[in-house]
Parts: sequence; structure tokens; C-alpha cells
Amino acid sequence: MATYERGVSIQSETPRFLQALTVCWSQNRSHLIINIVDHLGGAQKRIQLRQTAVFYKADADYGRRVAEGLGLDVKEVERLASLYQEERVKATAQGN
Repeated sequence: MATYERGVSIQSETPRFLQALTVCWSQNRSHLIINIVDHLGGAQKRIQLRQTAVFYKADADYGRRVAEGLGLDVKEVERLASLYQEERVKATAQGN
């Protein structure tokens, strides 16, 4: 088993390293969501819905958090995420 200079095994350090990565990713993800909400906040609602649906397709939690930050109906975003791009555009066209 490989060891560090202080005699601590790498295996015993791995969980702490992974915990640190998880915390870092969680914080970075939260900052990313805040930035996206800030930038999309001024967009037309139909654009917000389309883009948030794409985020939801990539990662449901990510899309949900962006939708909540924008004050969008998460169920509507989920429904739009289930559509093909062309269908999503029609469903969010002005006047719908």
C-alpha cells in the first residue's frame, strides 16, 4: 500500500479527498446556477422555459434549481424537457 510521508495510507485519505471534491462541485454548481438565473432573468419567459428545459434534460436537479430560481413552473419545465426541440419551440412560441 502506498503511503504519504507521514505514514498515512492513500486509501484512508481517498474518502476525504472525494468529500472535498463533492463539496467543491456542490459550491461551484450553486454558483453556476446563481449566475445562470441572473443572466436568464432578463430574458423573455419563453426563452427561459426553453433553456431551462434543456438544462432539465441534461440534469433534472440542475434544471429544477434553475427553474425555481427563475420562478418558473417546474412541472411545465419537466413537460417541455420531454418534447423534441421543434415541439418545445412551438409550445413556447409567443402567444401560447
